[in-house]
Amino acid sequence: MRRPARPGVWLVATREYRFFRRDRAGYLLVTLVPLIAFAVLTWTFSSAVVRGLNIVVVDADRSEISAKLIQAIAAAPGLQVSERAGDLKSATQAIRSGRAIGAVYIPPRFEEDLLAARRPQIITFYNAQYFTPGNIAGRGLSDAISDAVAQLSPLRDVRLPAVGSGSLVVEQYVLTNPALNYAGFLLRAVMPTTLHVVIAIATAYAVGTEFSRRSRRAWLRCAGGSPLTALAGKLLPLFALFFALLCLEALILHAGFELPYRGNVPMMVFAAMLFIIAHQSLAALIVLMVRNLALGLSFVAIIASPAFGYAGIGLPVLAMNGFAKAWGAALPIRWYQQILFDQAARGSPIHASAPAFAILAGMALGFFALAWWRLSRLLAELPSEEDVPLPQDGPGHGVAGAFIGEWRRVLADRAVFSFLLVAPIFYGVFYP
Repeated sequence: MRRPARPGVWLVATREYRFFRRDRAGYLLVTLVPLIAFAVLTWTFSSAVVRGLNIVVVDADRSEISAKLIQAIAAAPGLQVSERAGDLKSATQAIRSGRAIGAVYIPPRFEEDLLAARRPQIITFYNAQYFTPGNIAGRGLSDAISDAVAQLSPLRDVRLPAVGSGSLVVEQYVLTNPALNYAGFLLRAVMPTTLHVVIAIATAYAVGTEFSRRSRRAWLRCAGGSPLTALAGKLLPLFALFFALLCLEALILHAGFELPYRGNVPMMVFAAMLFIIAHQSLAALIVLMVRNLALGLSFVAIIASPAFGYAGIGLPVLAMNGFAKAWGAALPIRWYQQILFDQAARGSPIHASAPAFAILAGMALGFFALAWWRLSRLLAELPSEEDVPLPQDGPGHGVAGAFIGEWRRVLADRAVFSFLLVAPIFYGVFYP
């Protein structure tokens, strides 16, 4: 006869493992969704440097020099001459229709003005609505035209003036990511951001099901009556899984995209652990506060989904207003991303990342302590109250009756109400 399992963290963790192995939605959430996201992102950024941006050329000069200029543009990294339009109207239509990201206009008598040193102007257009490719196209056109004109100009053999007698010369040095490798910038940021949403949702699902399909009494018995053991055991299996996924992400970036890790690796490892614990604890705290699976998932999604915009990656922290800075500072991913880019991309010294590391550690411990306190209060109140049944539709028939009955259900169910009404209003105020 087998002896009964001893209550403790291991028994609670085993209970969670068995639940996610048998629950189809939970199993797909913690395994298939992150792997699909990683696969899609890896395929999307398989070309780490942007190439093949279509450019339309309007050559009103049709000279030998203008032909060489077009060849220089076509040979520029990231650009390709996809079309030669007869006028600017056709070029504008190509940009607006999406067939091209930019256009170049070479004016009439360009060769004649260049040979006469009259400084002819070449006009470039690019679509800034698509921020990243538009800026890449604009910069690529500017560099290609400047280099080509310098090579074609009859003044290129003139000796430079002596030092001190010429104009001011500005030297620029790119310290990080000089090749404009967008896998090193976006992929390194997007993968943890995608994973942090899965971390929060999966943890909220694990805790929220205790209020719907599972038993909090059984959860407490497996923990030997200790709320701390109950919370730690519930979070432990998901923590191990998500840490393995972060290691997989690092392997994809390092081995697949050959991105170096220039800083302190142990600090990044401990920061990854704190990052997972902080988001797990925050999600658990939210669900324990509302004591409802669907409502807790809604609140967690509202908080976790827009976090990338406030993490200081796409929009710099220096450019944020007060609300955006405060909201970003309250999210653990903001500080993890700062540590990750300082250590992995920039190779900053440890003391430069120490404040962000301390804040992240404080968040992990603080959210965990609050979730522990809230769980202690709830377990002390067992048996819990039963869910209030939803009102019936009433005797109404037809389209009007169905409409009224559906709105009754929406207004009575807090989760559905928050998802359909509160979330759009919240985001409408939140993002501006």
